[in-house]
Formats: sequence, C-alpha cells, structure tokens
Amino acid sequence: MNNKDHDARYINAQNKIIATFKYLINEIGYKKISISKIIKLANVNRSTFYNHYLDKEDLMEKLQMNLIHSLTRQAPILTLENISDKKYTEARTRVVVQRIYDNRDDFKLFFSEKSDGLFTQRIIESSKHIIKENNFFRDSTIPSYYAYSLTSYVLVDLIRKWVENDFKETVDEFTNIITTIIYKIYENVLH
Repeated sequence: MNNKDHDARYINAQNKIIATFKYLINEIGYKKISISKIIKLANVNRSTFYNHYLDKEDLMEKLQMNLIHSLTRQAPILTLENISDKKYTEARTRVVVQRIYDNRDDFKLFFSEKSDGLFTQRIIESSKHIIKENNFFRDSTIPSYYAYSLTSYVLVDLIRKWVENDFKETVDEFTNIITTIIYKIYENVLH
C-alpha cells in the first residue's frame, strides 16, 4: 500500500467519523454520544477513531475551531489602517457572512441545544484574538479589554441571532447590518 492509498483511507475514515458525529448530535444530542456509538454507526475500528481524535470532546473542539478558522481564511485582512475604509471592511465582512451561510447547517447544529454549549464562547474568544492581534482599539476612549469584549460579544450575538432566525436576511442584507454596526461601534464608542 502506498502513501496515497493510506492518505485516502485516512481521510475517508475521518469523513465518516465526522459525518456520523454530526448525525448523532442532531439525532440524540452531544451528551448522549459515546465513542462506541460513533464507531458502530461509522463502521470504523476504535483504534481508527483514536488515530484521529483523543475523545469526543477533542472531535467537537476540532470541528468547531476548523469551522471558525475557515471564516477568515484567505479573506481580505482587516487592519487598523484599513478598518476606516468602509468598502474594504464590507468586502471582508461579506466573505465571512457568505461562509457562515455556506456552512449554515453546521452553524445551526453547533449553536443548537443539542451541541456541547461551547461554540459561542469559542467564536467569541477567536474574535477577541483577531481584534487584539490587529490592535484595533489602541486609541479607544474606553479600556481596550472592554472594547474587545463589546465588539466580540455584539458580533457573535448578531451571528447567533441570524442563525436562530434561519437566515431570514440575505447575505447582502446581513453584511450591511454587520458593517453598519461595526462602524457605529468604531466611530461612536471606541474611537
């Protein structure tokens, strides 16, 4: 067996585990899922599961963090220098909003009560990290740690509400809402 065959089998097994895990979350809820249920339904060996993940918590965290990181991967980079350019900020926001919409089933699942309850906090922490990394609020009228929290919580709650409302607004409409709020916060509260 060559590496290509091994890689294909590895990826196939991983995809089966992930699909089964998501199915089980939706059907019985995260708390009732066991490794035994995953491997039985995915038709993989226990050792195969453990070659990929430490436990179900590791699987959940990796799925959620991969989803979160995919939102900004190769999106226009937002910096302190270009945040005041509304068209640029809107372009980045549109990329992120479109990716949320494209992955709407995963967002619905991970925000749902059937999930582990940690998705919101993971997005908030990731958002805070991006904001801190770019030092958006170094000249803020309020302490930066409050600025990070305010911005992160507001944006994540808006996303969560959009998901809960079953994506009632179009991608363009929601992008406009987010961009408008970002600017109101930036101009009136934090700058």
